[in-house]
Amino acid sequence: MSPSTNFRKSLLLLSLVLLLAACSGRTRYAVEYRALSNIPQEYISRAVEVPADTDQYLYLLPFAAIADSSSSIDLVLQRGTELQFPVPDVPEGGDLELSLELGLQVENLSGTDLPNVIATLYIAGAESSNIYTEGSAVFSFSTGAIRPGETRRIDADQTLTEGDPAWELLTTGDIRCGVEVRFVANAGSALQVNYTLDRLRLRISLYPFAYLP
Repeated sequence: MSPSTNFRKSLLLLSLVLLLAACSGRTRYAVEYRALSNIPQEYISRAVEVPADTDQYLYLLPFAAIADSSSSIDLVLQRGTELQFPVPDVPEGGDLELSLELGLQVENLSGTDLPNVIATLYIAGAESSNIYTEGSAVFSFSTGAIRPGETRRIDADQTLTEGDPAWELLTTGDIRCGVEVRFVANAGSALQVNYTLDRLRLRISLYPFAYLP
């Protein structure tokens, strides 16, 4: 049974949290997606072969795959994870924001430098068929060059708010999200890389009735 079939038969672990705002009669609404629960264990910690001159990509949300481009992955993965949420008539007044938490450890098992590992969050509209080619790159984080035998981490915690790229997409109240991890190839020699994913969470929060007293 394929990962996409397993995913379709499982429930999304989306928790709807109502938080009372301090000193206010307003109620804060949050959609939280703890993505590690839906990613197969073999993609949580894994060795990756990176051929010479050919980047490799780890695609995350709603499950996972490793490929040399987004066009060669499962159609469900191309569409990412859909998040729907209420948006006030004036989104700016609702304190609308999208946050990403990502923890990734990368070890270079090769005899030559690993040029870089780059993790990027993409979001797109609900009708997008491939969020990586049609969507917007919102956040990017990188390890920089990793020497042979060296281990580096990406520890990302960033929030999309008004004025940031892709803000208009967020205000639609119906988006698709995915994370692309790019293992940058070396010129002339193959690489062996081991990664461990230990944190991956998306959270959308807002005051849907921002102008009520």
